[in-house]
This record gives sequence, C-alpha cells and structure tokens, in this order.
Amino acid sequence: MNVNEAIKIALNGEAILFLGAGFSIGGTNKMKKSIPTATELSLQMCKELHISESNNLPIVSDRFISDHNIGLGISRMIDFLKSRLICTQVSDEQLTIVKLPWIRIYTTNYDNIVEIASKVSKIYRESITATTEKPKIENLSGAIIHMNGSIQTVTEKNFFNDFKITNESYLRDGFLESPWGDLFVHDINNSKAIIFIGYSMRYDLDLQKVMHNKIRDKSIFIDRANLDENQEYLLNKWGTLEKIETTGFANKIISLQRTHIAKEKKQVLQGVEEILITNYRNTSVSANDVLNMLIYGKYDKYSIRANTNFFIKREDYLERVKENIETHQICIIHSNFGNGKTIFLDYLASQLVEENNVYILNDAVHIQDDLRIISQSKSSSNLLLIDDYDMYMTVFKELSYGIPDNVKIIATCRSSISDILLDTLTNKYNISLNSIGIVNIEVLTDKDREYLVKLLNKYNFWGKYATYSNNNKKKLINHKYKNRMNCVLFMLLDSNVINDKIKIIMSDLNDFTAKTYLLAHFICDVCSFKLRGYEVAQLADINFSDVERLPISRETREIFQRSSEDIETRSSVFAQYITYKTLDYNTILYVLKKMFHRALTLNKERYHLLVKKIISRSTLTEIFGGRKYFSEEEEEKNFEEREKIFYTFYDDVQNANPDTKYNPFFWLQFAITALNLNRHSDAKIYFDNAYSYAKQLEDFDCFQLDTHYARYLLYEILNVDSSFNFEKLSHAHNLLMNNSNAEIRLKFVLRQVGVYYEICKKYAEEFSNKQQKHFIEYIKEVIEKFRQYFNSIADGKKHKNQFFFAVEKSVRNSYKEFRKLFEIFQFTICKDIKILDNQYNQLVSRKDNVKFIL
Repeated sequence: MNVNEAIKIALNGEAILFLGAGFSIGGTNKMKKSIPTATELSLQMCKELHISESNNLPIVSDRFISDHNIGLGISRMIDFLKSRLICTQVSDEQLTIVKLPWIRIYTTNYDNIVEIASKVSKIYRESITATTEKPKIENLSGAIIHMNGSIQTVTEKNFFNDFKITNESYLRDGFLESPWGDLFVHDINNSKAIIFIGYSMRYDLDLQKVMHNKIRDKSIFIDRANLDENQEYLLNKWGTLEKIETTGFANKIISLQRTHIAKEKKQVLQGVEEILITNYRNTSVSANDVLNMLIYGKYDKYSIRANTNFFIKREDYLERVKENIETHQICIIHSNFGNGKTIFLDYLASQLVEENNVYILNDAVHIQDDLRIISQSKSSSNLLLIDDYDMYMTVFKELSYGIPDNVKIIATCRSSISDILLDTLTNKYNISLNSIGIVNIEVLTDKDREYLVKLLNKYNFWGKYATYSNNNKKKLINHKYKNRMNCVLFMLLDSNVINDKIKIIMSDLNDFTAKTYLLAHFICDVCSFKLRGYEVAQLADINFSDVERLPISRETREIFQRSSEDIETRSSVFAQYITYKTLDYNTILYVLKKMFHRALTLNKERYHLLVKKIISRSTLTEIFGGRKYFSEEEEEKNFEEREKIFYTFYDDVQNANPDTKYNPFFWLQFAITALNLNRHSDAKIYFDNAYSYAKQLEDFDCFQLDTHYARYLLYEILNVDSSFNFEKLSHAHNLLMNNSNAEIRLKFVLRQVGVYYEICKKYAEEFSNKQQKHFIEYIKEVIEKFRQYFNSIADGKKHKNQFFFAVEKSVRNSYKEFRKLFEIFQFTICKDIKILDNQYNQLVSRKDNVKFIL
C-alpha cells in the first residue's frame, strides 16, 4: 500500500492513526515553547535537578521523584510535566491530520495535542488511558487512546498506575494487558490502513508483539528524512516508510481532499444480526418440513413466529428465561447434545422481539464495536443471543469490564461443560454470580410432552407405536426416552425407513474421501465449530475439489447440503446416529488425529480452540457416538472399547505442542482414561504430570484434579494395595471435602463416596479405635456435603434457575451405596441419617426412595 491509497482510506473513515513523539513537533505549551520530545524532556529534568545530562527518561524520572539526595517528589513532577506537556496551540499540519475521520487515534505521547486539535476542528472525541473504565466511555468512534498515560488526567493518586514514564512503570504490564488491549489488537487487525506518524517502534514492544504480515501490508510510517539506518530498517520491516515528515503528509492530505469524494460512514453491526419483527413471515408447513426439522435440524427461523405447530414451543422454559432476564443481566440456557438449544434460542428471539431489541451473535471479531452500537439504543432493553457461548468467550472477557445497563445476554451451552464455563465467568472474568440466571432445558416438561405427542400424531411419525394411546405415548417418552428430545429423535431415526436410507448412504460413502469429509464435518459440528466446507477439507487433509466432484445420491443429500461454496452436513444428530450405527471407531480416530495435528500445523488462532475442545473427554464421548442411543447393556459393552480409543488418541497427541504437553487439563483427561482402563501405574504418572504443570499456572483451581485424584486413591486402597493405609484414605477424603466444588457441583465429589462402604467392609477389622472415630467424622462430613447438594437442588426447584432439578443417577447410586455405612454406625449418626434420607426421598422418584432402618 502506498501513502496516497492510505490517505484515501483515512478520508473514508476506515483507517487508524498511531502517533509518536515526532507528531508533537509544532505544538506549543503553557510556557510558550515547543512541546518537548522524550529526549528534550529528559534533558530539561536533568537541568531542573542540577545533574549531568542524560537522555534516559525512565531513570531520570525515577530520580526526579524518588532520589533521596535530589528528588523533588511526585507533586513537583506533575507540575513540571504539566507546564511542558499541556498544549495551548497546535500547528496547521496537526489540524489537517487530526480532523480526518479516524476510526481511533492511538498515541504514546502524554500531551493533549490531539484533544486540542479535535476541539478546534469541532470534533468531539473521548479521551482514554489504560485505566479508564470501559462503561464510562459512551462513544468509541474516533476515540483518542493514550497508551502511556495523559497529562490531562494525571494525579498523584493515579500517577504510578496510569502514567508510564518512570523506570518502575515500564516494568509493569504493558498496554496489551489493560482493559483496552483487545480493542488495540482488534483495530490493527481489522482496519483497512494504519498510519504511523513520528512513531518509533524501537521501544514500543507492545506493538511489535502483535504485528504480522497482514498488518505490514497496510501500514504506512511517516517520519523524518535523517533517520538512522537501524530505525529505517525496523520501519521498513513492518510497513512502507515515507520520509516526508508531518508537513509532507499534511500537504498530501490537502491535495487529495480536493478531488476525493468520501464514502458515507455509517455505524453498522458487523458480527451481530438484528432480528426485526418484520423479518417473520407466514409460510405453510408440510410433514416433510417437520421431519426435516426433527431429524436434520433444518428449518426456517423466520417462519417460527407464525407457525408454532412444527416444533415444541417449550413455553415453560420461555417463561423461566423471561423471569431470569427481568432480574439478571446474563441468562445461561443449557442442555446436552441434540436437545434443541439452537431452535429454542430462535423461538426465544421470535417471542422476545415484540418488546425488546433482539440481536444474534454470528462472529465475535467486532464485538467491541457491535456492543457500543447496541448499547446506544436507549428506547428499550437490548438482548444479545449467543449460541454455544464457549466459542465466544471474548464477548464475556469484554463484558468483564462492565455490562452496559441496557444490554442483557442470553447464551446457550452444553450441560457437560456448563459448570466449568460458569467457573470461568465468575473467577476469570469476575462476573458476579448474582448477575447470572440459569435455565436447564434438558428435560421435557409435561406441557412439552403434550406438544410432542400432538406433533407426532398430526404428522403420523409414531411408527411401531402408532396404536398407543396418548397416555401411553407420554409414558413412553417419559420412561423409555428419558424425557430427552435427543432420545425421542432416536426413536424417529431408528425407524425402518431411516435405517434403509442409512444403508444406502453408507454404501455411497464407501469412498474414503466422502467418509473422511463426513466425519470431519461431524467432529466440527460436535465441537460447535462452524467452518466452511473447504476449511473442513483442509483440516482433514483432503482436497475440497475431490469432495465437490463426489456423486451424491438422493438419500445422501439428506445429510449433505451442497451450495455454491460449501458442502455441509444437515444435522449433527443424524451424523452422530450414523456413527452409532456403524461403530467405525478406527476410522473416526484416524480422522480425529489428522484434524488435531493439522489444526496445530495450520496454526490459525481459532483452530487452537478446536484443539482445546477435542482433548475434553465429554467432547470425545459425543464424537464416538454419545451415550443416548445405547442401552445400559450396549453402553457397558462399548465402554472399554471406547476408552481404549480415547487412550490411543491421548497417547498419540501428548507431545503434539504446548496445548497438550504443558496443559494440566490434558493430563487429567489422560489420567481419567487410564484409571477407567485399570492402567493404574499410567494414571499415577498422568496425575503427577497434571499437578506439576498446574503449579506453574497462576490461580489454577485444582478442584477437578483433586476430585479425580481422590477417586484414584480410593480405587488404589480398595483394589491395588496389599494392606490398609488409613493415611491414604484421609488424604483422599480431604481432597474431596476441601476443594472448591459447591452446591450443584458437589455431584462430582459425591459420585466418589459410594466406595467408602466397600473400603469399610473390607478393612473395618483393621481400624484402630482412633481411626474408627476419625472415619465416623468423615462420614458426618460427607453427610453434610449430601445435605448441601440436596439443598441446592431443592432451591433450584423453588427458583427454577439452577443447573439441574433432580439428583443425577450417579449420585443416587453413590448415596445408596454410601448409606449402607449407616447400618454399621447407626447409633452414632442415627438422627443425621433420618433427616438426610427424608430429604433425599423428597427429591427422587418413588422407585429410587430409600427406607430408613433402625
């Protein structure tokens, strides 16, 4: 890019400006003298202190404040700086440059030249420093951002945090670590041109950290003619150098302004789609449309409002969401894979659009600008809907600096990762738990079942259950299909018609390229990773042109949808069902490993998120067929085979890159897998790796690691050790009782305690009196954890905003096993147990009730 092209882009309002010390030349200060450069300022300080001349501004500034022999203190320092850096008059060249419609202006200068030039030009611009709170800024367009602090806002109180001039201040975190660091990176990546004036990159390490070739191609450096060779080399390395100084650049602007017709600049949402009530239309719905929605996940979101008879409206959950957004700024909706989070979000949009401004997030790259535009609408509340929010954590990082009062977030995620994500929001991004409401849509309500039965009746989708009465159909959904939508979809998929289609599809997919592409696309779908067809092919290391040439039969088109630029799977649930039917684990493993290594080789930032998701056991479980289709017998039969596949995968990728090798979460997943396969010595090594790497991370919460390591120790006591080790039992117990799992998350702890009974039964005769007393105390502590867990579920039922409203099966089984200890120690803990049993029985179905034994 040449300088004339860059100026035209700036005249259109599509460029950013970076200013260094060279731009300040020509400005006049309160003393009627020129604004000094950094070197000149250092020399003037030396003169004030009566010390030898030095151009080392950070050291001289330190001495000016703190040198006990000559230092004058911080108050004198601020007065000294203000007299020299507060601008009273600007040059014509500075006015010409500043009055352009810049996206934003970044400056390392302390002076207020840009502010004065903006006022003279009658342009209002916000002035920002690294410590400015984001919610206090109403308009980011054209804002002036002082990367090293501003002379206008410096005080004794904020000097050391806000003003980067002393040696000590340069040792602190740079601008990239400030609340405005993301905006800085966003701007240099997304603006069409970047113009640097008098900007030395020699010491500006923040900028050099984020520069790359794409930025180099759009960067113009304006500087003086007599640059030294090293400086000239550095600037040419990162862009196009124009040695025309500020005057020459201003003259070029004036020349081009005579003939250039600027584009009209509008504030436009870039990564967010506004949902308007006028978008919705009245269209007829056929039985095939309903089947497409149920099986393939294909539907027109703008027909939802007028046609509510082709999907389950889930009105109970709609009301819960409404209640939550009345009292919270964030509402999290969660369920597991295939339970309708996406269509529920579209249904929400259709219902909430009447009284709110509704937006759906498609891309978070421009989220800072988009949030500013959204929050400017003051007439009604603004709702931003985010599907699979774990893919867009940058949004919540941005919100951690303050959520605008008139913006509320409704976001979905999978239940399997919901508690981990909540922990990230509250601990990493400092979002108050009180500002978050939670709605679990996993289970079909009574009203949902009514809708579903009517829907399947209307379109005759019951198949072999067609002759059942409506009551028996409801019971079928409730018992056999566990009140889960994904399990009901299994019923539809398991029909003879669908199975016949799958046989044809699989014969079509004998071609290795087609099979690889299908599995790669499916893996991306499971990870909620939306990629174009050519990107999927690139990750799978196949040629997209080969995929485009594939002959696709009428049946195969039911899972592949071809467009001019993509071939995508219609339904990840259908793709997962095919995986379940074929159980071709080795081919899935081959494609998975290929994608993992390719994602690292291609080294695109967003592909690294895919890598992080793939190493999660919950993700791997969904990729390898999930659990919802298997009966308990099938699940038990396939469990070991699937765990062996997981182990092979982790073993293959463990040294792939730092995302695995130095990641405690990876080693935890590997350790759990080894433990599940009874590879005890392997598990110990991987747990040790996890703890070792966790210690190197600041503020790493080991709650998951501690819970599973306790399970490992308990397993070792029961199945490996040749003699009883009470100290090991105490260690395991303390790991469970003293980690940060609380309320609903106590389920992770309570899953492990059923084994206490087996350990007691095996080693009770070896307990000393002292150990028995300790063990009884351990039992009481576990009872208290059960009580807290049951209370949280009861509270969730009451307020309808918790993660789950039922005691999950693994905890029910653990409780039944653990309570056998009550019969052994009943006289010691009788009262506690009776209360706990009653509490438990009120939360579970009658068939799971326990009977208190005196």
